[in-house]
Amino acid sequence: MTTLSPPLWVRLRFVSNSTAAKATIVVPLIGYLIIFNETIAQFLNLARSVEAHNGAEVSYRLILIYLGLCAISVGVLIYGSFCPDEVKQYPSASAYVLGDGPSLRGYVINNIGKLLEMSAQRPTLAASSDELQEKSRRGLPIADEDYERYRIEVLHLHFEYLNESHPLARKFCFGFYVLGFGLLAIPSAIVFWRVIRILVGII
Repeated sequence: MTTLSPPLWVRLRFVSNSTAAKATIVVPLIGYLIIFNETIAQFLNLARSVEAHNGAEVSYRLILIYLGLCAISVGVLIYGSFCPDEVKQYPSASAYVLGDGPSLRGYVINNIGKLLEMSAQRPTLAASSDELQEKSRRGLPIADEDYERYRIEVLHLHFEYLNESHPLARKFCFGFYVLGFGLLAIPSAIVFWRVIRILVGII
C-alpha cells in the first residue's frame, strides 16, 4: 500500500513566507490577553464568560477563527524551525544556483558532494563525479566547463536534497495548514450560505 508523500518545502513556502501567515504567531497571545480575558471581553462586548454560566458565550465562529489561526501559526513555527534557509530564500533550484551558486566553490562544493554521496541523490551524482575522477586518475586536464557542469549539478541536487529534508516536519506543517484553513473556512461558508439564502428570499 503506497502512502502519500508530504508536500515539498517549496510547496509550503508560499503560505509560510507570507506576512499574513507570520502574523498568526501572535494569535495565541492575543486570544489569551483579549478574546478570552473576561474583563477585556466585556469591555469589547465579545463575551461575558467563556464558560457561558449566564447564557453568554464567545461566538463559536470567533472560536473557530481563533483555533484556525492558532493551527496556522503552529504550521509556520514548524516551517521556520525545520525548513532549510536555502529553500526559504529561493523558490527553485535554478534560482538557488543563480543566487548563491556563484559564491559556492572549491571545498564547499566538495563538502556538498560528500553529503549527497551519502544521500538518495548518490546515483544521480555518480555519473558526473565518476567522469571527473576518471580524468583525474588518467592525468587528463579537467576543463573549466567540465567542472562548472559538475558544480551546477551538485547545487541542483543539493537544493533537491534540502527540499526533501525532514519529511515528518513537512507532514505536520501541511497538516496544521489544512486544519487551520479548514477551520477558517467554516465561518466563511456559514456566512456565505446565509447571504445566499437572503438573496434568494429577496428574489
